[in-house]
Amino acid sequence: MKNTNKKGFTIVELVIVIAVIAILAAVLIPTFASIIKKANQSADIQAVRQMNTLLAVEDAEGKPANLSEAINALRESNIDMEDYKPLSKDTYFYWVKEINRVLYVDANNAIISPEEYKDFAYDIKDGWYSLSGEVVEDDSWKESITSNTISVNSGAAFVSVMKAYFNNSNVVEGVTSIKLTADIDLKGAAANFGAVSSTVTIDGDLGNNKTATIYGMRSEVAAEKSSNNDMQDMSSYGYGLIGQLKSGANVTISNVTISDAVIDDPTSTLTVGHAAVLAGKVSNGATLNISNITIDNCLVRAEKKAAILVGYLETTGTVNISGKIDVKNCTVLGGREVAALIAFVQKSSCLVVASGATVTATNVTVEADETYGWTYSDTLTFNNKTHTFADEAKGYATKGSSIKLGVTTKHYWDTVDGLTLEQHFGLSGTSQITPKLNNHVAKNFS
Repeated sequence: MKNTNKKGFTIVELVIVIAVIAILAAVLIPTFASIIKKANQSADIQAVRQMNTLLAVEDAEGKPANLSEAINALRESNIDMEDYKPLSKDTYFYWVKEINRVLYVDANNAIISPEEYKDFAYDIKDGWYSLSGEVVEDDSWKESITSNTISVNSGAAFVSVMKAYFNNSNVVEGVTSIKLTADIDLKGAAANFGAVSSTVTIDGDLGNNKTATIYGMRSEVAAEKSSNNDMQDMSSYGYGLIGQLKSGANVTISNVTISDAVIDDPTSTLTVGHAAVLAGKVSNGATLNISNITIDNCLVRAEKKAAILVGYLETTGTVNISGKIDVKNCTVLGGREVAALIAFVQKSSCLVVASGATVTATNVTVEADETYGWTYSDTLTFNNKTHTFADEAKGYATKGSSIKLGVTTKHYWDTVDGLTLEQHFGLSGTSQITPKLNNHVAKNFS
């Protein structure tokens, strides 16, 4: 005979059980969250200790001169981009050039670790660089655009502006002027303007003969992709403050000092590397105007077309130079087409230096970087003929079947003028062409 007295839980009993579970969850979840936060922070502190131990060893041979050297030192010990992001939310790893140490800080730059640097105060001139490329951002400028002008007074705001341009945000549509109203510390933020096709002026005139300084600019493909998933593959654009000026773009950069910038493509597998501090590439139909610019203590490194001002000036592109351009204490490294000011000036393009303009390049090191697979020599034997062109370059860059003029020493503007080495020597059915500027208005510089 079946037992008909069995019964399930009543609604009241179920409600009581749910209430008990809810109370336990309310008590335990914050505890678990706190445990996870402490564990993440502990892991972050341990990572900082490991990185600083490696950097301390590096001190014996001299402090890294820039972020790229510091990162290379860490990479040699198998610490790479994946390790540069703290596990704890709203915290950052900063390499500080002045002390050659990594600091673990919160969003307000308060130092969490190491203990011995708790009293080390943030200073813009100490050279703080975010290892991951992530920094605090400020998008309040979006609410205060006036007369098609964006006023920027901090690195946090400037990073937000650059990302808006890079990601083609409709917020910047119609904006024609970006006014820098203070010195800008980008702190190694992995951001640039990307591919620009509009008219825009970036001006740092602070009045009273003072100009804004942009510190700590960084353009590096791995960091940019790591710090913001919206950032596309930079190899299709270029590296620098502006990756590429597309057809129709008319960009003016004036009254600005750029200091301690690192424009670096550390990945030798990439085949595109138009790189410069100001603009990686000025495309057909685009115009770049630069006036009263100082570039100090910057590094540019890329496989192709590396220089300080512009990497690649394409056939119908234009670069107008006016005022005083002062490039000093900089290093340019590349696999081929490497120069101090503009690496690749293509025939029929327009490079104009205005009357009265002065362009100086002081203590600028231009060298080949053979890690990209290119090799160099002062003389080249081609079709059983030996050619020497040491006056123009330190050597010819060769890789597989490709032969290019390499590192410019005497002429700051270009290395190949849009031509291969074979074309320079008339080895491809063309007449011999002296590799000086053709169809350009330019000056001679010592």
